[in-house]
Amino acid sequence: MTRRTLAVGTAVSLIVLGCGSPPQQPAQVPAPQPPVVVVKGEKTAAPEPTGDVETTGNAASKVPEPDRLARQAEEHAKAIEALLTARAQEDPAAASGVRVIQPAPRNTPPANVPVPVKPIQAGVKPAPEAIFVTPEKPVDPIDANAATANTAVSVASVAPSPIKTDVVKSPPAPVTPSNTESLEQQLARRAREYPRDLPSQLDYQLVLFTRDEQVPRAADIANLPTEDREVLTALIDGLTNFRNGVRADTNMLMNRKIRPLIEMSDRLRSRSDLSIPNAVLCKEVRAWGNYTPIESQKFEAGMAHTVIVYAEVENFASTLNEKNLWETRLEGQLALYNESGWPVWEDKFPAIDVCRNRRRDFFLPRKVTIPASLNLGRYVLKVTVTDQQASRIAESSIPIVIVAK
Repeated sequence: MTRRTLAVGTAVSLIVLGCGSPPQQPAQVPAPQPPVVVVKGEKTAAPEPTGDVETTGNAASKVPEPDRLARQAEEHAKAIEALLTARAQEDPAAASGVRVIQPAPRNTPPANVPVPVKPIQAGVKPAPEAIFVTPEKPVDPIDANAATANTAVSVASVAPSPIKTDVVKSPPAPVTPSNTESLEQQLARRAREYPRDLPSQLDYQLVLFTRDEQVPRAADIANLPTEDREVLTALIDGLTNFRNGVRADTNMLMNRKIRPLIEMSDRLRSRSDLSIPNAVLCKEVRAWGNYTPIESQKFEAGMAHTVIVYAEVENFASTLNEKNLWETRLEGQLALYNESGWPVWEDKFPAIDVCRNRRRDFFLPRKVTIPASLNLGRYVLKVTVTDQQASRIAESSIPIVIVAK
């Protein structure tokens, strides 16, 4: 009985080993050789011990357990059946005993496409559906201004910022004659509606000029800005003087005929900004535009240098004084600055001119001495002219270099 049971167990083990074993089985450890037992003078191999061991005195014997063998055979059969099923389905993950859970695909419906809704049956609680929410990328406070700082931005990709502008009343449209009112009435009405509009006031004053009325009317142009009022007055006065001259003598010479217009031009020029178009260092100055400049603006250190500063002035104001002479009052100032911007030398002088005719060319000649105490380096000689009658200032600069001997 014992030998038969042992044979059945051995056969089941061979079947299991032949068909295959579940993965990750521990390594087989060779069983120890059975001891030799002598029975009635014969030498035989002792059977493999199975079941529980009972000890009687100094001898050990194996108690067979058929139920245990049957249970082991059933477990082997179930393992073989599971392995064959997995191989038949060609599922390596199931055959290896590892369960792999695949993430559900994220099917995001396209925009503006309705999502189908499953009907809910009465009395049946719907199963919760997985909702995938795409997290927004957090904004780093350090890079909050990156788009406006270190990122290239095209015009097409960024909407322009609105710019606040002041509402300015548009100028009136040109007047066109109508059947209801004359051109003179239209110009007068527009001059009343736009008292600060220079073209409207000019058109109306010219209409009055053609009617030989006294122009310009101070009450009509009183609301104009100061500069526009002065320009309009000079223009109307020039045209009035020109017409009065040619009416008085139609055969006068051209220089006398256009003199009112030249005076009007000088008057308008005096309303412009004061300027110094030319400022140079000279050896000799003879007249306006007639001078001899120095060869170089580099001067040796340790010795004094005498030069003449020549500066031409334009757009200055000239007025008639109590003696009926044209008087021009200017003031000149010279300042020498070092490379740090500090003044190291200054000179101020008046420039007053009185002439029977109105002065059109004006220049300032000033003899100065460059001190010998200047250090080596670059300097700037700044020329400043102030028109005391018109309260205007003009500036110009001349570079100077002090070099070693």
